[in-house]
Amino acid sequence: MALNGESLSIFNDRFIGIGTSRDMWVTNYSKEALINQVKYLIENYNKQVEEISEENQLNNNPSELNWSRGLKRRWEKKQKAIFNIENITEVHYRPFVKRYIYNDEFLVEYPSRWDKVITNKGNSIINILGGGSSKEFSTLITNCITDYQMLFNNKSLPLYTFEENNLLASSRNVNINSETLELFKETLNVKVTPEDVFYYIYGLMHSKEYRMNFSNDLKKTLPRVPIVRDFNSFKEAGINLAKLHLNYEDLELYPLNERIKSSDITEKYKVKKMKFGKNKDKSTIIYNEYVTLSEIPLEAYNYQVNGRSPLEWVIDQYQWKQDKNSGLINDPNLYSTDEKYIVNLIKKLVTLSIETNKIIESLPSLNIIPIDDII
Repeated sequence: MALNGESLSIFNDRFIGIGTSRDMWVTNYSKEALINQVKYLIENYNKQVEEISEENQLNNNPSELNWSRGLKRRWEKKQKAIFNIENITEVHYRPFVKRYIYNDEFLVEYPSRWDKVITNKGNSIINILGGGSSKEFSTLITNCITDYQMLFNNKSLPLYTFEENNLLASSRNVNINSETLELFKETLNVKVTPEDVFYYIYGLMHSKEYRMNFSNDLKKTLPRVPIVRDFNSFKEAGINLAKLHLNYEDLELYPLNERIKSSDITEKYKVKKMKFGKNKDKSTIIYNEYVTLSEIPLEAYNYQVNGRSPLEWVIDQYQWKQDKNSGLINDPNLYSTDEKYIVNLIKKLVTLSIETNKIIESLPSLNIIPIDDII
C-alpha cells in the first residue's frame, strides 16, 4: 500500500533471530548443565588469553573450546569473559520447543538486538521465514528470545521495542508505523489501534487464500499485507491464534490413549528418542519402551510451521543427545521438574493443532480493498 507515492512499512523496526555459533555450549534444556558448561568454556577461554600469544598455539580441542571469528577477535584484544548468572534466560529454539540460553554478547556470535525486544514489561513477536527457503511460508508468534533457525533465517517483527533512558529504565515504543496506522484508519473508517493491526497481520498470514495469492512474493521478500474489508474477523482470528500459540504450555490435555507397560517403573516418562508407530503410523507415538501414545487424530498434522507439525518438532527436538565434538550432553528430561512435561506437551500440542486448524478454516475470503499493498 502506498501513501503519497512512497511505500510504507508496517513495522518501524525488524530484527533477526539470535545466532550463537555455539549452540551446544550456550544452550541446553538443563539450566544447571548450561551453567556448568558455560563456566567451563569461559575458564578455558580466559586461560588462552592469559597464556597464549600466537594464534597457531591456541587450544582447538572441541571438548574444551569452541572458537568463532568474534571470539578470536576478543582473544586478540586480550578481553576476558566474565560469567553472569543473570544472562541465563529462555530461547524459543524451534517451533514449540524452548531451551535455556546464556545470552551474552561475548559468547553469542550474532546477538541481534534482543535487548530492544525482550524486557520484563512483556512483548509479542511475529516471526516469519527469511528469504531463500524452499519451505512453505510460515509464521509463529513468540514472547521470548527467538533463535535464527526457529523458522528458516528467522525474521522477527515485535509489537513493541524498548529503549534505555537516562534513569536506567526502559521506555516502551509501539513498533507499528504511525502513517500506516493512519492509513488503516482512513481506509476502514473505524478506530484502529497498533495492537489491532498487529493481530490482524497474524490472522491474515494464516489465511490459505492469502498464502496462495501472495505465494510468489512470500518466497522472495517480506510479506505484502493488503487491507481487507473484514478486518475485524482477521484481527479476532489473530488474537485467538496468539492466545493458543503463546500459551501452548497451559492448554488442555487432548485425551490420547496412554498405554503404560508397567506402573512400577520410577522413570517411565524419561525420553531418549521418540518415534511413530509401526510402518510410520502417525496416529501413534512410541514415547519410550514403557509408554505409548495412540489415537492421535491425523488432522493434528495438518497444521505445520517451518515444514513440520508441532508434534513432529517435539519428536525431532526432545531427544537425548551427546555432541560428538564437545562431548556435551543435552537432556530434554531436565528442562522441567514435572516428569510428565514432555508427554503432556504432546497432548497439549494436539489440542493446539486442532484448534488452530479450526480458526484457519473459519477465516473469511480476503475481499481486498483495491489499493496498493503495504510492504
